[in-house]
Amino acid sequence: MKDFMKMLFEAALNKDAQILEGNQVPDNDFLQINGNNVVFLSVSDNKSRAYVIKGKGSTATEAVTEALEKYLANRPFKFKPKHLKLDILNKVTPINKEEPFSLKDSKIIYNKGVNGLAFDKSFETVLSPQEVEAYNVVEKNKLVPDHLRAAFNNQLPQSDTDLLNQSELENVYKFTAESYYTNGSDVEELYRGHRVINSLSKEDLLQAIELTKDNYFQKVVNDKGKFIYTYNPATDEKENKYNILRHAGTAYSMLETYELMPDKSLMDNIESALEFLADKVSPVEVNGKSAQVLVERDVNKLGGNALAIVAFAKYTELKKDEKYLPIMQGLAVWIKETQKDNGDFSIHKQIFSTKEITDFRSNFYTGEAILGLVRLYELDRNEAWLDVAEKATEYLVTVPNKGATLETVHHDHWLLYGINAIYKYRPRDIFLNHAKLMAESIVSSQFLGEDYEEEWQGGLPPQEGKAPKSVPVACKTEGITNVYQLAKLTGDDELSEKIKETVKQTVKFELQMQLTPEKVMYFEKKKLCLGAFHNKFKVIELRNDFTQHNISSCIALLKILDSQKN
Repeated sequence: MKDFMKMLFEAALNKDAQILEGNQVPDNDFLQINGNNVVFLSVSDNKSRAYVIKGKGSTATEAVTEALEKYLANRPFKFKPKHLKLDILNKVTPINKEEPFSLKDSKIIYNKGVNGLAFDKSFETVLSPQEVEAYNVVEKNKLVPDHLRAAFNNQLPQSDTDLLNQSELENVYKFTAESYYTNGSDVEELYRGHRVINSLSKEDLLQAIELTKDNYFQKVVNDKGKFIYTYNPATDEKENKYNILRHAGTAYSMLETYELMPDKSLMDNIESALEFLADKVSPVEVNGKSAQVLVERDVNKLGGNALAIVAFAKYTELKKDEKYLPIMQGLAVWIKETQKDNGDFSIHKQIFSTKEITDFRSNFYTGEAILGLVRLYELDRNEAWLDVAEKATEYLVTVPNKGATLETVHHDHWLLYGINAIYKYRPRDIFLNHAKLMAESIVSSQFLGEDYEEEWQGGLPPQEGKAPKSVPVACKTEGITNVYQLAKLTGDDELSEKIKETVKQTVKFELQMQLTPEKVMYFEKKKLCLGAFHNKFKVIELRNDFTQHNISSCIALLKILDSQKN
């Protein structure tokens, strides 16, 4: 199939269907509709949404040839293909058990990204699986007429949309297809529009990180230094929400990326994001001492102060510029002064204007605080920060996690960051043992083997639902890579090897959720999507922290692979 896909790309690029003469789609048991194979040819030039062309023929090769000839006859002037995808229909199921299908009321239960939709038995009016997904054709299990029209209008030639004026259809059919993508040199087999990842090399990791660096990280920061927080590439919609903690965390992952791949334009965006973060810091007085807090929408949080320190500290380390050191110290004073005698923190969330302390508590803020304080200590060598961090670590290990087992221990990736950081300066067995317990718990929960779907392989159990998600998997991956460092430091080769093998599988799982060229070819704003990660298989919404955690976990695995060569 690889050779055929390359020839198909060459034929489209050179506007010469004769290149396919004598070449055949490899034999396979493709489904026929009324004696014909049905294929979809998607072609993108990196500028507009991909054009989709349907082809039919008594063989798959004839169907591809028809689609190619339609493309050549209808392609826009000076259109130059950069990406090409081929879908070959292989299974059809009617949506309704009982006909007819009401365009207004009938529900569509389907597998998003896997199923295409046909609106007649002859498959004249039909959308490929990625068209259905990329145009958001189905919302809340109902067809969206405007989105249907938009999808049909981007087919070559444009499909007849008269059916949308009817109230009922005989039925609607869902179908699956074999899918392949090429850019002319590489050929990838696809499932749900993403690559089927059978292996993972260091080069693969570098390419994935670079894809994010050169695209998503270049476009996700606006002129004010603020991130595009959420974005739906199918509808081109951005939510008017924000989370300043995720702002700080994403800036940190961009700094990690810069450390690996220095890039001036990336640093320009990072500096803009950090200036935005610094502008959100306000002075306060706590216990009679001058301090500072990170404020967003009249709220300050323990985690906000902590992750701001983490981001500013990484910048200070890389750029050797201490301009943010006073801010970090002010943020740390507030953390220190809100610590209780038992090591816990009295404030997790506070209304800034009224000083009201809310009941909200996060399971992760204390771990973030531990990490931030140690990172600040590494810059200014103030032992007071280590005292607070050590006391907070002891609290988390001995109070909320007292008597924890493999089954009950809380999977706290920020605490694992924190333990790895504090252990260098305050090595205590209870810290090390708790980190190892958490790592063993995560490792033992991994989805591997015949009991799990192919897409799930390497994933980890989510907090809610059954299907694994990229962000929880990435967070836990970040966490156990910190334990890998502790295991190597303490000579626990058995654990370090287990963690390394687990992380190889988790990152392979995560990379299924990265938006690569074959996925973004159907979207309008390609560079904003390219290299970004979504969280769930069936939801392609983007949020800045989704990419943050996935990229940080990729970099963590890369460091493990590099360390083995030294």
